[in-house]
Amino acid sequence: MSEIEKESLSLIGNADKYNLWIFKEMKPFLKSPVLEVGCGIGTITELILKNYQVTSTDLDKKYIESLKKKFKNRKYFKGAYVLNLSQPLKVRKKFNTIVCTNVLHHIKSDNKAIINIFNLLNDGGILFIQEPAHKSLFGTLDNFQNHYRRYQKNELTKKLEILGFMILKANYFNKLGAVGWFINSKLLNRKEMPKNQLSIFNKLVPMINILDKLIPKIFGLSVIIVASKPYGRKN
Repeated sequence: MSEIEKESLSLIGNADKYNLWIFKEMKPFLKSPVLEVGCGIGTITELILKNYQVTSTDLDKKYIESLKKKFKNRKYFKGAYVLNLSQPLKVRKKFNTIVCTNVLHHIKSDNKAIINIFNLLNDGGILFIQEPAHKSLFGTLDNFQNHYRRYQKNELTKKLEILGFMILKANYFNKLGAVGWFINSKLLNRKEMPKNQLSIFNKLVPMINILDKLIPKIFGLSVIIVASKPYGRKN
């Protein structure tokens, strides 16, 4: 992970209102035990484990060790380990919910990752995905954060369906964020988001949430998809 990626992760981790907004999107679909794919510094982990059993995974060993120390005495924290979704997995334990926020676009072969996620779910289990949206928004911010792609909603839903999932919900998320990303990444060609912008955005989240509900969800910074693993379906 590059220094720019680490800095970006840290800045987003401090955006408490934004992270709570994402958590509220996933909360109706959470059911223990939960597997968090790509836990990073544990921002979403912290919110999930207040009420749900959660196991955290990431590619970065330092993040895993940090989370083990941070949450070792928390009742619902069931551990953390390194997980590489690009590699074949030996599935020993399965989960009722898998949370995957901003992970797939960092993986060259996202099909392999989705198949591994499918096999980690119990029958009837739920997958919550949040990924960067719109290919037209791909710019310098994506390049410097080692993004392979951004997704169109229909593209990602079709990919999930082909690989065995049943789509329950799919929509774009965070319209104002998409405008900010376009300006910074496409027009100004910046390497990273300015800290002051992220701070202001975080404070405005309650108002932005209202706007997101009022304006048709035809675009957004992210695409959110909720999918289930059908009973008896093999990949």
